[in-house]
Amino acid sequence: MGLRTFLGLKRTAPAKQPVAENVTLAAPEKPSARILSKKEFARTESGDKFLFPVEFATDGLGVNNRNLSFLDDPRFVAMWTHVSEANAPYWKRGMPQVQWRILTLVTAAQQATLADGIFVDCGVYTGSFALAVCRYLDFEKLDRSYFLFDTFTGIPTDSIEGDELLAAERMNQSHYAADVYEVAKRNFAAYPNVHLVPGRLPDTLGAIEGHRIAYMSVDLNSATYEMQVIERLWPQMSPGGVIVLDDYGFKKRSQQYEAWNRFAASVGHPIFLLPTGQGMMVRGR
Repeated sequence: MGLRTFLGLKRTAPAKQPVAENVTLAAPEKPSARILSKKEFARTESGDKFLFPVEFATDGLGVNNRNLSFLDDPRFVAMWTHVSEANAPYWKRGMPQVQWRILTLVTAAQQATLADGIFVDCGVYTGSFALAVCRYLDFEKLDRSYFLFDTFTGIPTDSIEGDELLAAERMNQSHYAADVYEVAKRNFAAYPNVHLVPGRLPDTLGAIEGHRIAYMSVDLNSATYEMQVIERLWPQMSPGGVIVLDDYGFKKRSQQYEAWNRFAASVGHPIFLLPTGQGMMVRGR
C-alpha cells in the first residue's frame, strides 16, 4: 500500500470553482496531503494560495512537476505509518503532515552514517523526527548511539524575553503543556542504543562531552537556546557531519534565521535553505 493510499490521496476530477477551498483531504481522523487535478488551483491548510496547479500540498509547501515517488516507497511508507500511529494522539489535530521534512531528515541521517560519531536530537517532544530516523535506518542494528535532549515538559521560559518569550508561552500552552517523557520512552523502547536525556539545554550536554557528532537535528523553537547549543557542540561535529535546522526558513522564525546566519558566517559554513522551511549545514574538514 502506497502512502497516497494510506493517507487517502487520489487524483481528483477538475474542480468547478477556480480555487479549491482546502487542499487537505482528511484521513478519517486527521488532515492529510492531497494529490490535485492539473486544473485545480490550491490553497494550503495554512491559507497560502498558489497561483499555479499543484500536485502535492501540505505543511505550507505546494509543488508541481516534482518526483513524488517517495510517497509510494515501501520503506518510507512503513516508517511514516509507524511514526504517525505512535505520535498522532499527542497532537491536537493529529500527526502533522510533515512527510517532506521527514524525507529530508532521513536522507540527512543516511548521509551522516558516512561520518564518524553519534546522532543527536536537540528538541524531541514525543520523538517523531528521531523515531523516523531510527525506523528508516534500522538504528538498533547500527553500532552508534543516539542521544535525545529535551525537557519533555515544554520550553523553559525563565531565560528568554520579549517576542521569544511570548512565542514560547504560546507554544507551551498550545502544544507542549503535557509531560511526554513516558511517551518518548515508550516510543524508543525497541532501540537500546537510543538514550533520552531529560532536562534543560545546554545544561545536559555533559552527557555527550568528548563524543564526535555525525548527525544533529535542532528544533528548540528558540534562537537563544539554539545558539547556546551550537556554540557548545560545533567543535564536536565530525567532518561530513550534518545538522538539520527545523525552524530555519519559516517567516515567523526570523530570530532563529538571523541567529543561525550570524553563526554560520562566524564559522565559515553556508546554510542550505530548503523549501520545506528547514535549513541544513554540513561540517567541512
